[in-house]
Amino acid sequence: MKDSHFDIAIRDSRRMMQSVEDIATVSEKLGDGIMGFDHAGSWTSKAVGLALTSATDTATLNRLIEFYQHFGAPARIQTSPYSDPSLYEHLATLNFRVIDWDSVFFWNLAETHPSKERDSRHFKYVDLNSSDALKDAFVQSHVRGFQNGDTPTREDVQLAHKMVNHPRVECLSVWEEGVCVATAGNEYFEDSVTLIAGSVLPEFRNQGLQTAMIRKRIARAKERGLHYAVVASVPGGPTERNASRLGARLAYQQPLFERAVDHVS
Repeated sequence: MKDSHFDIAIRDSRRMMQSVEDIATVSEKLGDGIMGFDHAGSWTSKAVGLALTSATDTATLNRLIEFYQHFGAPARIQTSPYSDPSLYEHLATLNFRVIDWDSVFFWNLAETHPSKERDSRHFKYVDLNSSDALKDAFVQSHVRGFQNGDTPTREDVQLAHKMVNHPRVECLSVWEEGVCVATAGNEYFEDSVTLIAGSVLPEFRNQGLQTAMIRKRIARAKERGLHYAVVASVPGGPTERNASRLGARLAYQQPLFERAVDHVS
């Protein structure tokens, strides 16, 4: 299969659109994309997929601003390198600015050969059919890892439970002496899988757990006969380093734009 970065980007935008629609507490179609909101800072609280199939206009971007203004939150939109140029023109006019970037890496699974070396770690899969106790342990570890050990917020716990209970998501956890110490997930979509939600408790980092979970999830996707695996990382971050060591290639980078809340005096 030919490695088309365009196809990978468009498919992953469709995946994100579906995820926002499924998981965000509130969502609304926006042109050819969608926008959602859970709470400020949530990965669901942004617009995705806009201007991938057609040009956009000022009225559509103004609706984006109004939607987030209603929640007292900054308007955020993740764009694609294949978004129509009209989107970037309107974002500049309306004072959006880039606040973050994702580097998106991929594996062609037909060319990927998982290690046959046995891993002695204790892995457990978690999905919507798992026990409540297993789901709760996964969620608490997951959000603690992302928050560097701080007490999880109610909103983050609720969002993580939505992820675990999503029918397209299969989660993976690592256990040591009865404690869930690392978590991750596979989100299946069409002929691909996106590696999501990698998190390790602070006291268990630098032990190769992220790399082990990537290997395990890649092998799982290959068993399913999928064509591609995709993972996003902060440029230069640990996920990028781990994925690159395991043969992932850079497909593209995508910016996250934000416009501050308009405060009415």
